[in-house]
Amino acid sequence: SPLYKLNRYVSLGGSLDLLVDTSANLYDAVWQDDMLVSYMRPPLWQQTSLGVSLRGELRMGHMAVGVGSGVNLITHGYDMRRYYTSFTLKGFVSERAFLFIGYRLSSLQYTHNIMYGVGVRF
Repeated sequence: SPLYKLNRYVSLGGSLDLLVDTSANLYDAVWQDDMLVSYMRPPLWQQTSLGVSLRGELRMGHMAVGVGSGVNLITHGYDMRRYYTSFTLKGFVSERAFLFIGYRLSSLQYTHNIMYGVGVRF
């Protein structure tokens, strides 16, 4: 997501968010002696959502803390909620490369998923 620097410490921007969550919208399938034995996996398009969000980031030396709030434009099933919030922590390895970890929350009670990865700035 492109972030535009307001000053040395604060950046703001928007983002297009694609989420593919293969653990979303699993349905109970086989019950045996009152115990769940397996799940039915829906098609991949029912485990995918596309949204837009607004993000802000506070940079402090070699780290940055980010917050975003967004809405899913395309979503399916009960696990993919319409509104979401994300919190991220970035650690800058160099001027252009960073590592990040974050949470995406569909409601403030439950974590939707954890995100982690490597990023590059152009």
